[in-house]
Amino acid sequence: MHVVPRRPGRAARAESLLDVVGLVAAACGSGPIRGSNGSGWTSVHSGPLRRRSRSVKVPVALVCVGVIAVLVAVFLIRGEDGSTAVGPVVFHATITITGETRAKESFVDATTARRAASCARAAAHGNRPQMGPNTWLVPTPPLDNPVEIEIGTKSRGYHGPGDYPQSALAQGNGAMDVGPGSYDLSSVDATASMTVNPDGSGDVTFTHAPGDDDSPHPGWHGGITGTIAWTCTS
Repeated sequence: MHVVPRRPGRAARAESLLDVVGLVAAACGSGPIRGSNGSGWTSVHSGPLRRRSRSVKVPVALVCVGVIAVLVAVFLIRGEDGSTAVGPVVFHATITITGETRAKESFVDATTARRAASCARAAAHGNRPQMGPNTWLVPTPPLDNPVEIEIGTKSRGYHGPGDYPQSALAQGNGAMDVGPGSYDLSSVDATASMTVNPDGSGDVTFTHAPGDDDSPHPGWHGGITGTIAWTCTS
């Protein structure tokens, strides 16, 4: 089992930031940076080195304020979940299909959640914000792949990590194309469910999903059966 090292929490990061800012402020308040003129200004020479060079005097206080502003900006960009990496969110998935057609392959999906800040935030609030708040789409292979997955919740139909029944997929999308055929995972003749974990990983399992050319009947055991499983990195 892959164990993700714990990252420092918001309080610890805030304390670290304050420590660094305090050091910078202390340095700025300890006295002026002495140049050749001994004043509280520092000279920044512009242009190539010459016998006589023009210099621009910059107050040290402004330099200190700029450094502190950069530190605060970096702290905010790091995100609320404590992750130093903000995107891209990438899914690494495997799909296995048996039944009237068979397929097994692994693929990488770097587009479905491209606007999500991290795997944890995608799992908490949905991985497809451009389709509406609280929306989750199952990872799908690249466009030139014979397998296309169109499974997910409707807008506002995703409520964070957990198990989602077939009805949740029926309200959103529950279709999958395999080669020339299209299969309906939301059909009453099939079973399907989805699980999403707090780290953004998850899976979809389905049985006897009928295709467009199928004619399901009582006791139906045709169609396709399989799983889609994925992990998430960011």
